[in-house]
Amino acid sequence: MSPIYEFDDVRVDPSAFRATKAGKPVALEPKAFEVLLFLVENPGRLVEKKELLEKVWPDAVVTESAMTRVIADLRKALGDAAREARYIETVPTKGYRFIAEVRKAADAARISETPASPVSAPTRRRLSLRFAWLALAVVVVAVLLLGIRVTRREPSPAAPSTRAPTQARQITESLGLDSYPSFSPDGAQIAYSSDRGGRFEIYVRQLAAGGREIQITSDGQDNLHPAWSPDGREIAYVSRGRPGIWLMPALGGTPRRLTDFGSRPAWSPDGTTLVFQSSGPTDLSASAPAAAPPSSLFLVPASGGTPLPLTRPGSPEGGHGAPRFSPDGKTIVFATWALNEGEIWSVSRPDGFLKRVFPHDRTGPAVAFGYEPVYSPRGDRIYFAATSGSWMNAGLWTARVPSSAKEPWGMPERVAFAGSSSLRQIAISPRDGATLAYAALTSTSNVLSLTVASGSAAPAGDSRPLTWATGCRNSFPAFSPDGSRIAFVSCRAGASTDVWVMDMDGRNARPLTDDPAGMGIPSWLPDGERIAFLSARDGAKALWSVRLADRSEKRLLPLDVEVSSARLSPDGTLLTFTSRTPAGLLGVWVAPLNGGAPRQVTTGREGAGYACWSPDGKFLAVELLRGPDMHVAIVPAAGGESTILTREKGLSWPNGWSPDGERIVFAGQRDGIWNLYWVSRRGGPEHRLTNDANRHSFVRYPAWSPRGDQIVYEHSETTGNIWLMDLPR
Repeated sequence: MSPIYEFDDVRVDPSAFRATKAGKPVALEPKAFEVLLFLVENPGRLVEKKELLEKVWPDAVVTESAMTRVIADLRKALGDAAREARYIETVPTKGYRFIAEVRKAADAARISETPASPVSAPTRRRLSLRFAWLALAVVVVAVLLLGIRVTRREPSPAAPSTRAPTQARQITESLGLDSYPSFSPDGAQIAYSSDRGGRFEIYVRQLAAGGREIQITSDGQDNLHPAWSPDGREIAYVSRGRPGIWLMPALGGTPRRLTDFGSRPAWSPDGTTLVFQSSGPTDLSASAPAAAPPSSLFLVPASGGTPLPLTRPGSPEGGHGAPRFSPDGKTIVFATWALNEGEIWSVSRPDGFLKRVFPHDRTGPAVAFGYEPVYSPRGDRIYFAATSGSWMNAGLWTARVPSSAKEPWGMPERVAFAGSSSLRQIAISPRDGATLAYAALTSTSNVLSLTVASGSAAPAGDSRPLTWATGCRNSFPAFSPDGSRIAFVSCRAGASTDVWVMDMDGRNARPLTDDPAGMGIPSWLPDGERIAFLSARDGAKALWSVRLADRSEKRLLPLDVEVSSARLSPDGTLLTFTSRTPAGLLGVWVAPLNGGAPRQVTTGREGAGYACWSPDGKFLAVELLRGPDMHVAIVPAAGGESTILTREKGLSWPNGWSPDGERIVFAGQRDGIWNLYWVSRRGGPEHRLTNDANRHSFVRYPAWSPRGDQIVYEHSETTGNIWLMDLPR
């Protein structure tokens, strides 16, 4: 019989898979319990990170950030702290040491009332996995059954009432990211993408009890977005490694290439045509839009041929993505995104008539951001994922489809609330429309710090977290002018997005704002005592500031154009921001803070945006779109031609400069994996700073300390599984 371990007022019973503190149960996730158990079984010695990963996650590809999150959750549950550890001591760059005195209790004092059989480590791992999925299923079902309500902005007799879904059940169990479900025509199978083997491949799972699962791609090319043909013979999908739309026999076989660009394929009801978006797969995070500008929609014959445009960039505004056919094949619904605003549109075939279904709601009481619409099999309703307020408050919505082009769409009604998860990538069983499949995505996002050598900018050790939160997003870190403090934005589920501040080592974190309108990227004013941010108070965007000493706020500059990524120049006299050009592309503008007309500093011939100032305020580093790739470029703040600095394929998103102005740090996606890099402002090779190998995590918004020895950035990891939900009739 396994011994009971005791330390302080905590008792750990391995056989019962249970822990108590002061006689009360401690709520621990299964992996957190396994970590605790391994540490108390090895008190006093250094447990290296690699050893802990091998013992607790032996059959999974898991990053150190996942382990760090579990340690943070474990400390929180036990009332421990990283900086003043009583139980779990962090050994920087190495691992962890359990420092409390551990005692073995007598069997008679076992926490469990019923004696349990000895459980081996492998068995315990299997039980932990089953327990994890069972616990998650219970939580989600509880949310769906108890928290679901129908929400309307105003009474509408045309919008029929709905009732709550009756059941939700999980059908995949990987520890990574399972995504993009697609039903077979008979509704008996689901195709989906998973990175359980390290890279994304396409799997097909039978839904009947005891049904088997097969992997139909195994080429290591990161395959995503499966879509089952109406006759059930083929599955269309997208390959990152070999760009374009591919068709594969539904039971596996040799794929054939249909296009050499695009993603998100969807079949026409008769199976003769596919619609897809022109941009490829980029961001897999829980809050990612389907497509960014200048993505548009194309049609291509399933038998092969030249893709033909269905929409054109800029009409409607934003990137066009996630298209789906109506059951009669005459209309296609799709999502748009630009400058953090998402809408749902429809386009008719063959006349190309565009109609806005739901606009972005700038006041935020209902649908604030629509994703991935899909028709019901009867064509009388659409369902779509959407946020309401915070991006983490994602749920399932529905609306009645009008019977004619002149009739308005029904008002949206919320069917299900996803809680702290994001309900995304929905599909509906085509035969009866009774079941909806979706990916339930969870992101853990925190601000991390990387020490770098001031001279060479080489990393000096591993990154360490400055925030430890779960269930929220901590992002947009920005150093104060003296480098002693960091402003950042924190977005918690069910709450507003607010500006916070902390010391450079993560201590003394506190909120500075509390407003449901939400906040944009923070910028420090030169005095180091005020922080500027973009906010839509009273439905109008403006640049505001908040004073650290007393949290008093002041409006600095009203903005009568749609803007994003607004940042102050180092001397506090100019504001740069991203907005749309007349051609529908993104561009960069600069405006005087004391008033005056904004001037565009990028040429407008190519999409460019999300600028950050050089330390002397003379240049801006920008993201510049060229073909399918995004590059780091610099442009004079006074305007002029852009100079591209990066040459590698993929995405390169700059966000900060070294204090001497010689290097630009950026988030780069290479071969589907995000890491931090820097590049000289004079060009040349790019230099990698981090070594993440996880395909379902990302880094964003790196900021270089004015002291030159520290880079802080957002690190987020998205995990998820496929669920099924019974829809109301």
